[in-house]
Amino acid sequence: MLRTKAGSVTVALVLLAAQAAAGDEILGRKVELPDESGAFFQREGQQHLGALTYHRPLLLLFWRADDAACREKAVPLALQLQAEYPDDLVVVFLERSGLPQRDMLRVACRERWLDTPALWSCAAIPGIEPETQPAFVLTSPARVAVQSADPVADSTALHAELKWVVDQRLGGAPDLPPAARAAWKALREGRLRDALALQDTATSLADLGRPGDTALVQALAEQAGLIQGTLSTRIELVQNLRLTGYSASAAPLAAALVQQLGDLPERHPLRQAAAQVLEDARSGGEGDERQASEELVALQARLFHNGQAAALAVELSRLAAKYPQTHAAGRAAFLATIASPD
Repeated sequence: MLRTKAGSVTVALVLLAAQAAAGDEILGRKVELPDESGAFFQREGQQHLGALTYHRPLLLLFWRADDAACREKAVPLALQLQAEYPDDLVVVFLERSGLPQRDMLRVACRERWLDTPALWSCAAIPGIEPETQPAFVLTSPARVAVQSADPVADSTALHAELKWVVDQRLGGAPDLPPAARAAWKALREGRLRDALALQDTATSLADLGRPGDTALVQALAEQAGLIQGTLSTRIELVQNLRLTGYSASAAPLAAALVQQLGDLPERHPLRQAAAQVLEDARSGGEGDERQASEELVALQARLFHNGQAAALAVELSRLAAKYPQTHAAGRAAFLATIASPD
């Protein structure tokens, strides 16, 4: 359902037409992604999709590698939107020409599309499958489909509704209780102590035991859980970098988390968890993991920025052989298979 406040009759008509044009049967459905899956490629090797997409709108882009409109217009548009909302949107590229996952990634690598936080897959999404490509499905932060259409023909509608769902992620729904809206505002401004205090507000209200407060208590508790989860998953994703081969990238991100959580009490579980992640990141893991990760990050940057090259595929394979039994070696071996232009 479109809820955009259009400023002109022309824009309003475009929005209504986009909703009616395609995908009405998909609207209102819940988009189900696995909590963890190797069938989705992500720049830092993240496979914990539950954490990666937690309370974030999803933009599913259904495309075909053999279709010019997809390659030249739809995919670049979705990449632009991912760049505009790097922390508040997850774009999921779903290739539908029948290519195997690795061949699809070779196409994306050749086009220099992979250096973004987006997900890439050929996997089916149960109950969510537009009949034609290119097509998109946009969800709310709760992963409920709110819009489905052609991203090229209906780009105006897509931009408008995307702004709406991102505003929901950052500030909560307009009908939330004032205390919840204030907590989301505090989170957005970095006042984490005030944001997390919403749970105490819900608990105090529940302790009063007034029957008329039940719905309010439930609403506050739900939003408090989402705020807590938003912070917890940030920590989890940085922690996961040690297992995906990117431990070299973990330390600066962990340091930033510790700084963000600095206004919490020293013994707060979130602050302690972030401090532990930073300590682990600085230790560099075991054996050659740190060195292997640093070399992996440098080679991947060349691959994603410059495109495929036979010599680069050889360098990645040598890295994998040089540091056996490291997480970085496993990732390097995989990247070598998409780095070759042959």
